[in-house]
Amino acid sequence: MNKINIVYLKELGNLDEIFEKDSKLPIILKTIILFLKKIFCIITINEEKVYILPYSNLERFSKIKLILLTKLLQKINGRVVLSNYLNENKKLKKMLQSANVIIIEGMLLSTYLLPEIIEYICNKMKIEKQKQEITILTKNKNIGFRDLAIELAKTVKRIHIVTNRVMQFENIERDLEGILGVGCQITNNKRKSLLKSKIVINLDYLEDELNEFTINPNAIIIDVIQKVNINTKLFCGIHIYDYEIGTDTQIEHKEFEKKKVLEAKIFGKNYSGVRESIKEENIIIEKLYGKNGEINALEYENIAKKLLQNT
Repeated sequence: MNKINIVYLKELGNLDEIFEKDSKLPIILKTIILFLKKIFCIITINEEKVYILPYSNLERFSKIKLILLTKLLQKINGRVVLSNYLNENKKLKKMLQSANVIIIEGMLLSTYLLPEIIEYICNKMKIEKQKQEITILTKNKNIGFRDLAIELAKTVKRIHIVTNRVMQFENIERDLEGILGVGCQITNNKRKSLLKSKIVINLDYLEDELNEFTINPNAIIIDVIQKVNINTKLFCGIHIYDYEIGTDTQIEHKEFEKKKVLEAKIFGKNYSGVRESIKEENIIIEKLYGKNGEINALEYENIAKKLLQNT
C-alpha cells in the first residue's frame, strides 16, 4: 500500500519557527529571510514535519499567493490538516477544495467513533444502551460496514438497516442474527421505517433523500459524517452535526484540532485497526454539536422524556 502524504499546514506563530531551534543567525538576517519568504510564498517544513506559511495574518493574503500555495499542495498530492486559524479562512478552504486538495475534517474518524457517540447519547439521556434499537440509514455497503454493524450490535438490543439496496445487506442480517443473536430488520419503506426510530445514524443519504422519509419528530439523528437539513417543521428532536473528542494521548500538534490529527493517523488501517487505535488512545466523546452549537444536558433530558411518553 502506498504511503499517504499528510500535510499539517499552519500560519507563522513567531519568527523563530522558520529556523532550526539552535540557529545562531542574527535577528536582522532572520527578518530579511522571512521578508523574502513572504514575497515568494515560500513554506518552511520544521522538524515535526509541519508546513509553516511565512504569514501570521491571512487577511491580506493575495490571490496569487493562494494560487502558489494551492499548486504546491497539489504537487505534494496528500491530505491536508489545516490549523485552527487557517480552517476559519473560507477563501483558502474554497480554493483548496476547488483544486481537489483533500482537507481532513474529522468526518472519516466519526464513522469509527459511532459506538462512542451512541454511548455518550445514552449516558446523557440516562437510558440503558443495551435496551436501545438503532437505525442505520445507508445506500452503500462499504468495506467496513459489516464490522460497524457488528460493533454496534454487541451493545444494543436491535439494529434496523434502512436502504434502497436491500439485497446487498441480507448477509449482514444473517450475521447479526446468527452470530450475535441480535435482531436485525432491513427495509426501504420511506413512510414507516423512520417513523418510530429513536436513534438514527445517517451514513450517506443526502439532504433531499433524507427528507423523503417520514421521521419520528422526537428522534435523535446523527449526521456527523455530513451535514444535512431536516426540512419538516414537525421535527423537534436532536440533530447532531459535529463532535469533539478527548484523549489521554498527548496531541503532537497543538495548533490543530484533536480529531483531525487523530484522523490523519488512521489512513491505511482497516476497521479493526482503527478501533484498536481508538481504544489504545482512550478516545472519548466530550461534546456533541447541533446546528446551533453544543447540545446541552437539558435537551437530552427533554427528548428522553418525550420518547418515553411515546413508547
